[in-house]
Amino acid sequence: MKPRLDAHKEHVKNDQNRTQAYIVNGLEPCDEVNECLNSLVTTCNEDYSADQSRAIRKNLSDIASDLQEISNLSEGEMERIALDYIFTVFKDTSIPVLDAGLNNKDDKTTHLKKIVFDVPNSKKIAGVQESHQFSFPYLDNYDKMAENELRLLTKDSSIPDLKGKTISFVGAGFPLSAMMYHIHSGAKIQLVDIDQGACERAEAFLDICAEANIIDRSDFSVAQGDASKIRYVRKSTDDVAVQAAEDRAGASSDKAEVSELQSDILIFAAALPSEVKAAALDNISSRGLEVINRCTSETNNLLYPSTKLSALQKRYGLEGGSRVFSVEKVMYPEYAYRNKTSINAAGVPVNKNGVPMIETNKINQNTAQKIGVAVNTASEGSLSKKLGNSLS
Repeated sequence: MKPRLDAHKEHVKNDQNRTQAYIVNGLEPCDEVNECLNSLVTTCNEDYSADQSRAIRKNLSDIASDLQEISNLSEGEMERIALDYIFTVFKDTSIPVLDAGLNNKDDKTTHLKKIVFDVPNSKKIAGVQESHQFSFPYLDNYDKMAENELRLLTKDSSIPDLKGKTISFVGAGFPLSAMMYHIHSGAKIQLVDIDQGACERAEAFLDICAEANIIDRSDFSVAQGDASKIRYVRKSTDDVAVQAAEDRAGASSDKAEVSELQSDILIFAAALPSEVKAAALDNISSRGLEVINRCTSETNNLLYPSTKLSALQKRYGLEGGSRVFSVEKVMYPEYAYRNKTSINAAGVPVNKNGVPMIETNKINQNTAQKIGVAVNTASEGSLSKKLGNSLS
């Protein structure tokens, strides 16, 4: 797979707008890539003990960075191809519309599966190469992941009702996580991504979902911007909705990048680079803004670089900046939960640092942290100065 990784990097560098056809030795879906990626993910998600997990990571440490890149880039290519195929299918196929009376979570999720898998999987389109006729089969993963991450926001680990609240999700791409956050909680959603193409694909997908009557399009907005340079503030949902409407009305291919996001909850995708997460955390300028950080644990650190709060603090000196960050609650995958859990005197499952923990379904491999943010009055934001960002 290493030659494929190198070829993919060269291909993207030389053809950033993807005008060239699929290259045989790239990381787009094909038999070899699918088989290798499936083997890697399966290996990382076996039921290991803590000692076994440490031994595996040690034995693979020399190639860990390559495995992380292959995993991240292959996943991104898979999502891009699946989304492009959805667009191709519904160019000539009527979009199925959800009956207005079927509006609960299960109804909407089932209908979303029709859009992302059932209908595309039933089609064979002439002129589209076989490897690009890829129907995305992993919606259940996103469903469970969003459901359990939302449980981090409540003391009793129930799923919150977030009607009247806004979630900002950093990482647009194929916005299934954002869709499931909205379906589960009723929150309005803001997507932000540095890549213009990702933003345009997200907009087009949301338009299809709105036409299918799964969402109200006014509940979603998409903005292009560098997450490491955006100022994150808390503001009322009414103000956010007005801004989103203005953004859509004035949308153009050359619109300015967003410099501020106003929301109640900020969520980082697992694949977001560690330096971007660190800078984004340091750019939070409002108390009361809740943060969920998707990351990995144990052998899943072979799929993504570690971006847990402790790793960010160690690498980027966050503890000396203008914000004080603390992990308030953690969601672990099944095997990591078992390896890390003890029960405190109050009968609450906690990790070694005494942080409350919840377990997610086996289908989900991600770890997620709820991060508390407080103002450090003794410091002037050393990280922002270091990275050239401003909190003013």
